[in-house]
Amino acid sequence: MQQLLVHHDALRLRFNQSEACWQQFNALPDETVPFSRIDLSTLQEEALSQTIESTSSQLQASLNLNSDPLLRVTLFHLGTEKPSRLLLVIHHLAVDGVSWRILLEDIKTAYQQLESSKPIQLPPKTTSFKHWAEKLTEYAQSPAAKQELTYCSNISTPKITHLPVDCKGGANTKASARSVKVSLTSDETRALLQGIHKAYHTQINDILLTALVQVLATWSGSNSVIIDLEGHGREEILPDVDLSRTVGWFTTIFPVHLELKATENLPEAIKPIKEQLRAIPNRGIGYGVLRYLSGDGEITSPLSSLPQAEVSFNYLGQFDWGMQSDYFIKLASESVGSEHSQLGQRSHLLEINGLVVENQLQLEWTYSENFHQRPTIESLAQDFAASLQMLIAHCLSADAGDYTPDVFDNHTLHSSAQPINNDQRRENKLSLPLHLLELSPGISELLPLDTEAAYPLTKMQEFMLHHYVNNHQKMGVYHCQISYDIDDESLDLKAFKKALLILVQKHPPLRTVFITSNGKPGVQVVKKNLRFSITQPNISHIKSEEQSNYIDAVMKQDRQSLFDVENPNEPLFRFRIFQKAENRFEFLMSIHHAITGGWINIEFLNELYKIYSVLKKKEEITVVPTANVYKEFVAVQP
Repeated sequence: MQQLLVHHDALRLRFNQSEACWQQFNALPDETVPFSRIDLSTLQEEALSQTIESTSSQLQASLNLNSDPLLRVTLFHLGTEKPSRLLLVIHHLAVDGVSWRILLEDIKTAYQQLESSKPIQLPPKTTSFKHWAEKLTEYAQSPAAKQELTYCSNISTPKITHLPVDCKGGANTKASARSVKVSLTSDETRALLQGIHKAYHTQINDILLTALVQVLATWSGSNSVIIDLEGHGREEILPDVDLSRTVGWFTTIFPVHLELKATENLPEAIKPIKEQLRAIPNRGIGYGVLRYLSGDGEITSPLSSLPQAEVSFNYLGQFDWGMQSDYFIKLASESVGSEHSQLGQRSHLLEINGLVVENQLQLEWTYSENFHQRPTIESLAQDFAASLQMLIAHCLSADAGDYTPDVFDNHTLHSSAQPINNDQRRENKLSLPLHLLELSPGISELLPLDTEAAYPLTKMQEFMLHHYVNNHQKMGVYHCQISYDIDDESLDLKAFKKALLILVQKHPPLRTVFITSNGKPGVQVVKKNLRFSITQPNISHIKSEEQSNYIDAVMKQDRQSLFDVENPNEPLFRFRIFQKAENRFEFLMSIHHAITGGWINIEFLNELYKIYSVLKKKEEITVVPTANVYKEFVAVQP
C-alpha cells in the first residue's frame, strides 16, 4: 500500500479552503498509509458483519481533506478457515471507477511480486493528475472548448415536465435516501453487452437510455426529459496527455436533453435517442470545463441557469473482474456502511446506477422517501427492466437492423471504386457492405490480403505510435509487460500454448497491425490470421536465487527491443514461458499499448486460465470470436 501512495500522486491529494475557493495540492511521498489489522476470528457471523460495517463507517467518517492521506486500509482477520477482508477507503475526490481498476491491478501485481521475493515494479506512470488539471484549465480558454457552448446552450427547452412525486414538503437529504435494485439475467446481459449492437450500430448507453426515457415518458406524460449523465471524463481532447494509468477523479457530469420521437415503434425509439447522444461533443466534457473553468461570466452565467435535471444516470461498466474464481481479490458481501454524511443534500430526485456483476446487469434506483414511496420506485425499476428486455429481444430479431445517418457523418463509405453520394448515405437500408474507413489515397492497395477489418486510428493511438518510433525517452511507456507465476504443479504446455493461440484468434485487437502511409501510421488492420511464436526458455539449470535476475535481464532487453509497428506482418505482442524447474513456470507477456488498455491484461489472463483448464481436461471447447467493439468505438470518434 505504501508503494501505491508513492506511485499514484492523487492518493496524496490535500484540499484547503480559503475565503475565495478550494485549492488542492500534493503532499510529499514520504507519508505513511494509515493501516490497521483487526482480529474478528472469535465473532459469530452476525456480529462479524456488524463489526465490519460499523468499523468501515468510522473509517470513512475519519477522512480529513486537509490532513493525513485520503486513504485508509484495514485488514479484518476472520480466522484460518475464512478468507480475510481487506477494506480500502479512499475519498471520492481522489479516485473514480477507472482508478479502482488500476489500483486493484497494481495490488495484485505487487502482491505476486512480493510473493515471488521480487522487488515491487509497477507499470510506468502516465500523465500526472496535476498536469492534466493544469492542461484542462488551459483548454477551457481555447476556441475549441468555446465551440461546445452552442450545444450546451441548446439544452434549455420549455417542454420539460417535472417528475411526479408522491409527497411534498420534505428535504431531499442523504438520510432519507432509499434504494431499489433490479437485474437482468446472465443471457440478457450477455446479449446487451455483445449481441444486439449490430442491429442499429448502437452502444450500450443508447439502449439503456432509450429504455429509461420510455419509462420516464410513460410516468410523467412527457416525451422530453433532461438527464444528468456521468462519464469517465478521460477524453482525448488534450495533446501529449495519456490517462490510461492515471489515478484520480476524472468523472464528468453533464445535462442531456433527450426527446422520445415514438414510444410504440421500437426502431423509431432507439434511433433518435442514439442520434441525440452522438450529437454531444467530446462525450459531454465541455459542459463542466466551460461552466467551472472558463472564468467568463458570459459563459458561466447561462450555463448555471440551465434547467436542473431531476434524474442522474451512470453506467459503471463491467465489475466481473472481482468475481472470477481464479482471481485472488473478490468483492466482499459485507456492507461497508454509509458512504455519505447523513446530513448531506441529494442533488437529484432519482439516481440510476448500473453495473455488471457476476455476469448480470444490476440497476440500482436511489430515491428519497420524503418524495416517493417504495412501490412507486419498484414499479419504475421493474418497468425499466421490462423495457430493456423488449429492446434486447427486438434487436436480436431477424427483422431488426439498419443504419442511422450519424454512422456516415464522419466517415467515408467505400465499395469497390464507387463512392456513395449524400442521398445514398441517408438511406436506412443499404445493400452494400459497410466499411468504416476513411483511408488516405492509395493506402487501400497496401492492405494485406488476409484483412478482416480496417479503420482509422484514434488520436491517442497516433500520439503513442509517433512517440514510440521517434522519442526513445517515451517508448517504454507504451511497451507493457506483465509477468505471472503459473500455479500448476503439472502444467500441460501443449494445452497452455493452444489456449494462447485460441485467445489471439478470438480477440481482434490482438490481431491488429498498422499500415504506414507517407511515413505515418495511416490505418489499423485486423488480420484474419496472425503468425506469432511463443518463446520457451528453460532456465531450470540456473540457481533459484539467480533466476529472478535472469528474467529481469530478459525483460529489460525486451523493453529495448522495440515492436516493429511499421511491419504489418509482425505481431504487437510477445509471449514467453520460462521453465524454472520441472513443475515451476513463469509466463511473461509484452504488448504494445496502442492495441490494448491496461485492464485487458487481467481479463486476458482470467480467460487464458479458463480455456487452458478446459483443454487440459481434454474436453471439447467452442470459442466464439468476440465482436470488434473497438472498431465501433473508433467509428464514433470525432
